Amino acid sequence: MEENSVQATTQVPNPIIVENETIPPQGTQALNGQPPSPSTPSVPESHQNNIFGTLIAIFLLLSIYPMGLIVMWFATKWPRWVKLLLTLLPVILIIVGIVVIFSAALIGSRNISKSTSVTPGVYEVSPKPTTPVIIEGNRIINNDGGYSFILPSPWKAKISSYSKSDIIFGETFLNDLGIGSISVNTGDKSLNDALSKQNPKTVSQPNQITVGGIPAVIENLGGTDGLIKLEGKVVVVYKDGKTYLIEVLSNDPSNLAKFQEILSTFKFAQ
Repeated sequence: MEENSVQATTQVPNPIIVENETIPPQGTQALNGQPPSPSTPSVPESHQNNIFGTLIAIFLLLSIYPMGLIVMWFATKWPRWVKLLLTLLPVILIIVGIVVIFSAALIGSRNISKSTSVTPGVYEVSPKPTTPVIIEGNRIINNDGGYSFILPSPWKAKISSYSKSDIIFGETFLNDLGIGSISVNTGDKSLNDALSKQNPKTVSQPNQITVGGIPAVIENLGGTDGLIKLEGKVVVVYKDGKTYLIEVLSNDPSNLAKFQEILSTFKFAQ
């Protein structure tokens, strides 16, 4: 009887309940005699889907941008301002690129205009390619030789094959031979030096004349020059280290008159 009374008076303490979790009292065991196992928290399925969508969106944004935008908008929970920024990023980059290119072009054009500006009253003329011989009406301009003259009709003119500074004139030509010529030589130190080289070809005393405002000498040609019989007149002009020889290989009065017209209209380039 005493044992039964002792068992009847023994009480089991009530379990403690904390936030819907039952904690067994101390000194007690589970019904199977084993201590209770702690509960393991589980990850919500929606959170796992959000992480997976984020990874896919990042991958596609880096590899296939348009598809990445679609996945970003419908499969991620990123803030709206982030989505808008990534969507408008190409447009922003294009606008920035246009502004940078336009600014660089504007600065470059200003630098070019500054470098090519001319001080008022000072004019810069860029050199232009010159033609060796220009014909303006009946005036012949030899840019290489630095002279011009009026060619009487019916004579014609051609450039010598030996030098662009030399002109052959006449009605007909045989290679570089015509009724006369104008040639430019260098190497003489004075007019007398130039005249000394003409002595074998001349048969008269030199006469002083003026050609193009420059003192000159005219002489009669005679003798031979190789197989060519020399006759006519030669004018020797020395200017700026150059010797100008103006010749006519004829004593015919009409040809001498045309030759005189060349001398009277002969001018040196300024």
